Amino acid sequence: MLRPASTTNHRFLDRALLFPLFAILSLPLLLSATPPAEAELPPQIVPPVPPPAEPGSQPSPGLITQISKTKYRLGKIEFEKNTRTITFDATLNMNKGMLEYALVTKTGKVHEALLATEISPFNLNLALLVLNYKPAENFIPSELLSPDKQPAPGAKPSPIDQSNGFDIKISWIDPQGIKKTARIEDWVHNDATKKKAERSPFVYTGSQLDNNGIYAAQSTGSIIALYSDPLAMFNSPRKGNDSDEIWTVEAGVPPLLTKVQIILSPHEAPAKEPKEE
Repeated sequence: MLRPASTTNHRFLDRALLFPLFAILSLPLLLSATPPAEAELPPQIVPPVPPPAEPGSQPSPGLITQISKTKYRLGKIEFEKNTRTITFDATLNMNKGMLEYALVTKTGKVHEALLATEISPFNLNLALLVLNYKPAENFIPSELLSPDKQPAPGAKPSPIDQSNGFDIKISWIDPQGIKKTARIEDWVHNDATKKKAERSPFVYTGSQLDNNGIYAAQSTGSIIALYSDPLAMFNSPRKGNDSDEIWTVEAGVPPLLTKVQIILSPHEAPAKEPKEE
């Protein structure tokens, strides 16, 4: 399934889109602030930024609220300054069938997505940038990009590291009341290999502006893609990411509509085994 190409290069998204100058200037002060010594700051409920109501409109950045010494909330998203971990709620949207996405918003392509969430992608991107993540370059296949966004000759994809690679986990409570955790790809089946999707990180590619000048992940609801999507925030580097016909829901996932928590953490490369002398 082909995706519409944007007219704006995603490499310049952080310059052209993200938030007003006052927000940029206030963020370093906010993240260096220390709450009162006597206790953690009380949580404050901040409504999420809704999707834009009209073509061409862009949501304003949400209010970042400090809820403990190192933890912050932005809409329905929480993030931790030291570990650079981001958490938010979602629900199991499908327990069988073909998939193109691991996660979308509830106004996104829910007919082909494993999980659905009510968060604002615009706010999620803001949290990622506050935590100093940077969108990887040249990960989207050139055939999915418009002529004005073709990579330079010889350009190579950014290496997957802690600046753009994420280990994404799901936490939930089973019917017996036991807390469980799994990697998000453990709930995805690869019909080509007849196995679970390969355990590997997802890559923060950042999305783009769409043809109406709106942050595309916000307008489409596409957050974590299994099939390469230049409009999604995260893409899969796994073999088979050029096909939208091999990804299905893995058998044995929890019941439909199970409430889960999504945990985004910077990718930890497997430790290398010492060489034998």
